Amino acid sequence: MLFQAGAINRLGTVEGGTTTSDWDEDEQRRQMSLASSICHLEWQGRKINLIDTPGDAGFAGDTVAALRVVEGTLLVASAVMGVEVQTSRVWNRAESLDLPRVVFVNMLDRERADFYRALEHFRNQLSERCVAVHLPIGTEHELTGIVDCCT
Repeated sequence: MLFQAGAINRLGTVEGGTTTSDWDEDEQRRQMSLASSICHLEWQGRKINLIDTPGDAGFAGDTVAALRVVEGTLLVASAVMGVEVQTSRVWNRAESLDLPRVVFVNMLDRERADFYRALEHFRNQLSERCVAVHLPIGTEHELTGIVDCCT
């Protein structure tokens, strides 16, 4: 999102330790967020503040605190793993706070990735109202793009 909006000039990777929000040496070494961090971007004349929170249950306090000050949530879920325990916890907490929720399916190009299986998990474990707004073209290493279902 930051790259697409022009807030940064290169894409980072977790594996490379070059993501914008995981700037701490420990975060880079462990390849995961250990504390919340804030980033911002301008998109279509609006300023958007993003709070990147740790996904690991051991650092859930930051996520719970961030949910008290945000206007909506974007949960990132793996196309390989689908709904994990922490995904359900954050979803339920956001629901109890009446926050809008969006799930972004990540790792579509990995071995054993299955978008449709993950979507079914979301519907069964989170909400029957989960709908896809983009569909992948291809699977796993054959992934070539996405189709926008809203245009």
